[in-house]
Amino acid sequence: MEIDDAVRINEKPNQFTARELEIIQMLASGFSDDGMARLLNRSIRTIATHVRNVYEKLDIPDSKDVNPRSLAILRLLASGIISIEGSNAKL
Repeated sequence: MEIDDAVRINEKPNQFTARELEIIQMLASGFSDDGMARLLNRSIRTIATHVRNVYEKLDIPDSKDVNPRSLAILRLLASGIISIEGSNAKL
C-alpha cells in the first residue's frame, strides 16, 4: 500500500509536528498502525503514540461509541487541514 497522492495537507498548522502531519496523511490514505510502522520503519507503539497525539489535538473522544479514525479524518477535512483532490483519489 502507498500513501494516496490525492490526500493533500493544505496548511501546516503549528499544532502538529512534521511526523504527525505524515501520520495524518497516512490515516487519510487508509493505513493501519501496523502499515504505518512498516513504511516509516518505526515500532507500532511509536506510531500509536503519534496517532494518539493527533487525536488529542483534534479533541477526539476516547469512547467506544465513535470510530476515532473516521472522526479524525472528518474533522481534518472540515477544518480544511486536509483535502482529497483530483481523479487519483482511491476512495
